[in-house]
Amino acid sequence: MKRLARACTAAAMGVALVLGGQPVVAHAAAQTSKVELDASRQAQLTYKDEDSVAGKFSSTLYTDIMVEGARSMAPANTVAEDTAVEYDDPERQVRVKREIRTRGNVVDVEVTVTNTGAQERYLQVDLTNSINTDRALTGAFADGRFTVGPEFGGYDTVLEFPGARYSGVGPSFNDTTAARELGSVDKNGAQFQRGRWFDQVGPGDSLRAHATLTFETQESAKDSDRDGLPDLWEEQGVTLDDGTRLPLNEWGADPHRPDIFLQMNWMRSEYETLGCFENPGKTECADAKTTSYRPSRTSFDELVERFAARDIALHIDAGEYYSNIPNYGTRHGGETENYEEYYFRSTIPGLRMVSNVNRLLGQRSAVFHSGVVGDMMNPSNYSVGVSLVGDNGFYVAKHERMTKESQLRNTIMHELGHNLGLNHNGATKFKDQVPKSDYLPNYKSVMNYLYQFSYFDYSDEEAVSGGPLPQECNRAGVDCYTGDYRIPADWDNLTINSARLGRPVGTAGAEAEKVDVRALEKLDREIAQAESENGNIDVEIVDEGDLTAGKEGTVTLELHNPGLDLGRFDVIVGETKTQVVLGGVRTGHNTATVRVPVSPETQGSMPLDVMVRSERGVTAFEDRLAVPVRAGEAPASTAMQGADRRKATPTPPTTAVQAPSEKHPQPEKTSSAAAIAVPIVLLLALIGGAAFAWANNLI
Repeated sequence: MKRLARACTAAAMGVALVLGGQPVVAHAAAQTSKVELDASRQAQLTYKDEDSVAGKFSSTLYTDIMVEGARSMAPANTVAEDTAVEYDDPERQVRVKREIRTRGNVVDVEVTVTNTGAQERYLQVDLTNSINTDRALTGAFADGRFTVGPEFGGYDTVLEFPGARYSGVGPSFNDTTAARELGSVDKNGAQFQRGRWFDQVGPGDSLRAHATLTFETQESAKDSDRDGLPDLWEEQGVTLDDGTRLPLNEWGADPHRPDIFLQMNWMRSEYETLGCFENPGKTECADAKTTSYRPSRTSFDELVERFAARDIALHIDAGEYYSNIPNYGTRHGGETENYEEYYFRSTIPGLRMVSNVNRLLGQRSAVFHSGVVGDMMNPSNYSVGVSLVGDNGFYVAKHERMTKESQLRNTIMHELGHNLGLNHNGATKFKDQVPKSDYLPNYKSVMNYLYQFSYFDYSDEEAVSGGPLPQECNRAGVDCYTGDYRIPADWDNLTINSARLGRPVGTAGAEAEKVDVRALEKLDREIAQAESENGNIDVEIVDEGDLTAGKEGTVTLELHNPGLDLGRFDVIVGETKTQVVLGGVRTGHNTATVRVPVSPETQGSMPLDVMVRSERGVTAFEDRLAVPVRAGEAPASTAMQGADRRKATPTPPTTAVQAPSEKHPQPEKTSSAAAIAVPIVLLLALIGGAAFAWANNLI
């Protein structure tokens, strides 16, 4: 994993759990079947339709040969050549030839058993296909063919056993032909399918068995744009098995354009997780972090725009804070996670992320990816992200060294890229054709450690080695690859249809959610306004303290945070500093009062220079306020001129009060308060003259 240095940053390598899928480009239908034949009795059949969410089909074909009731086995030295096996069995006096051919979505099986003995013999061939799945399968028989498949969202296997004496489908190996008839269908299941041929065969003659398997994508599994979401879901929505309705058609999904749905969740601050607003007296609250782990709305907008430029719709659920999904009322993203200092302490990152997908998405993982933003992954580990390659989950570590919003934005795109089948050296489908390096100089992509924070995009053209090394290769700890390479363009080779997407966990069709569009639009405006106020604090005087010249008093300020994020702030009045923590405007903890001790020396209007600074030293408020001061009682003596001016004396520290609760965080112990007063020379002269006139009956 790459460390995030203070000057140069890079993201952590993803954890590959699931690989698969195909590019999202203009394409023709691709249907491929494959056979792996062993020399004994088995053959592994696989099939995949790229325009389907059914994934890879797998079955095992067994060939069993009986001679006079005894099994014929291939000799130990028998070798399979391509898709054919041929051998002599001297013990059973037969010659056997097995041949399997593929043509698109069709597999042809031919078995010939020749009697090499001198007498007529009873020969039998069983061809038994076992579909490798944990889904329930049902079978039907019509027009001499079996059709076997799941209820929806998969492949139908059509089997023909021409010339067979018995044939059938059943839930177990031997149930297939137990009825000793043609076209037998067991109502309890159809995982196994068999044809049986037998006859009395004379010397030199042969018994031939032939089977044809045709794989067909079910209508409910078709995926025209290869985004992992069935066309029917995108046209009609989907109702999951747990009852959750996902009206994708109302949310902007299109069966003819790739759609990516992403749910973003992030941590609450440590301060909020500890309950410090409710119990500010806790010792640990004094130094608890007030970090916001929320990506900005601008970052989300820029991510959406980057994908839209490639005709891919990125739909984001970030809770009430952000969503670009139309008619989307019930939201699941946002600030839902408790603070953890080290997110992967005592756990395996891959397992934690899989757990996140299951916990945060549940069956919705058939549609959504899950991204979580939090703090450091482990002690002394300043890597900034980890992801499941070709799966649905990733984590971004927004720790103290990630200081720019662009770093967070680019890391989200980087880790999502791992979900979409990209690695630090290009698309994973080419992993055996490209160098295993994280630093390929000419590969301009956010996936490349060299450019993760300087290039906000996936590559759109082939990267070819050659030319001078870029200056990025001169950074400390960077080892740029100097050999030859050709890296295909990222955008042309995304694997959007990851393993979880489109899983058969629901049925097509979902009633549209009733959404108060105006309320959502109003909420969106309020959130946008609050975010624009981040970093600003409003201050007003709520209690002027009825100040009297020459006497110590207290002025009460009220601080209001109109921004979205909480923060710790220093309130500075003269030489007095008070620390307060203010929640975001939507938390109910965004207001606090601060009592400022003052020592006014003269009547009139006393200025208060107030400054509020964030923990990072950024000014959130600065202004000169004013409070009235009434005159103090005049002494009996008329000898006022020449009297010593009363000096301000130290006062206790100020007090910050969280409003409206009466349980408040204690102020930081700082310097004593200093009175702020206007010059009083002229005022004293006026008062002295008035006293003299009164004493001599002049007024």
